[in-house]
Amino acid sequence: MRAVFINPPLPSMRSKELTPNKDYADFLAYEFKPWLCDTWSICPNPRDTILSGSSFGGLASMYIAFQHPQQFGKVLSQSGSFWWAPRQTKSTTNWVTDLVLAQEKKPIDIYLNAGRFETEPQSNSILNTNRQLYNALNSKGYTVSFQEVSSGHDYFSWRVMLAEGLVTLFSSNTQR
Repeated sequence: MRAVFINPPLPSMRSKELTPNKDYADFLAYEFKPWLCDTWSICPNPRDTILSGSSFGGLASMYIAFQHPQQFGKVLSQSGSFWWAPRQTKSTTNWVTDLVLAQEKKPIDIYLNAGRFETEPQSNSILNTNRQLYNALNSKGYTVSFQEVSSGHDYFSWRVMLAEGLVTLFSSNTQR
């Protein structure tokens, strides 16, 4: 297993690069992944390629995989910020869930987790929007796992649950 970590150059760029951003998604699929293959001989097939992130990173991972399933076949989202919606969206529903429901099923396996204490605001919390997304993915027939963990929005939980997500996504015997 090889892991490649990408960090925005400035913390202020997280909300620009890690919210659904077609240019960033295209860069990862058409420039960065081929560069990894050409330069470092890291050339996994899509079914063995996981996009992972926490918070906005979880949101970005889901969006990018749905834009480029031919490059990224697995998503590991931790406390994904699925409450996010584009500014011009007038809907009060879960934008990512609506996106999933509107598209044909993609060849993507998904692991989600969220903390039981991530409940504010109550109507659009990280916990509730992850539950909504899980239900939508499950209804479309995706291979998807969702774990609610006794935590908040924090790295302590994410570092432990990262291993759980990797084991789940790479295990062929896991019931999901």
